[in-house]
Amino acid sequence: MIFLVVALLLVGGTLYADRYARERAERVVAAQLQSELATPEPPTVEIEGFPFLTQAVLGSIDSVQVSAAGAGTGRDVGLAVRRLDLQLTDVTSEDRFQTANATRVQGRAELDLAALRTLTGQDMAYAGDGRVRVEARTDVLGSNVLAVITGRPDLNVGDQTVTLAEPTVRVGGVDLPATAARLLISALVKPIPVTGVPYSLELTSLAVDGNGLTVDLTGEDVALRP
Repeated sequence: MIFLVVALLLVGGTLYADRYARERAERVVAAQLQSELATPEPPTVEIEGFPFLTQAVLGSIDSVQVSAAGAGTGRDVGLAVRRLDLQLTDVTSEDRFQTANATRVQGRAELDLAALRTLTGQDMAYAGDGRVRVEARTDVLGSNVLAVITGRPDLNVGDQTVTLAEPTVRVGGVDLPATAARLLISALVKPIPVTGVPYSLELTSLAVDGNGLTVDLTGEDVALRP
């Protein structure tokens, strides 16, 4: 019975120490990420895998979940993110996690349409059915007219730019033919480069609705710095 009680105490103490170390590490990582992601509050960090202390000693953590609100709002960046959820896989470090590398990062970001307006310098609004509306003034046959352009934001994964697919153009209340519409759009709406994404992650998909933009993100061999 004595040996059993001692064993239980040792196990309980070990579990408590492991949990305490994990929670402390999560707070430290959250503080570092708050600086990197420029969030108003520390992100939520969850280090997965058990036991944590063994992973920490070996300098290798299986997986880390990160959730952040308002990424990019704490500094002047091109892309302010309303909500960011990331999974960092195979996180390794050689300096007790003062710095680290993640073999793979995957996640999703939610943005307001205002972020897209900031990037393009044009006033964009949601037009329904996964499309946006852009209004721009241009010269047609010597007259300055208002062109109303609608289209579906389309991501070029290789170039990391956003263009308008399946566009329609209305000038003076008249829908332009497809050929004329494409010519006008090429002059008024240029491909939008994607910039300011945390950790230089790349976009793999993009969708828009009445709440804003939702994009999927990925990255390989991502360096994590405080």
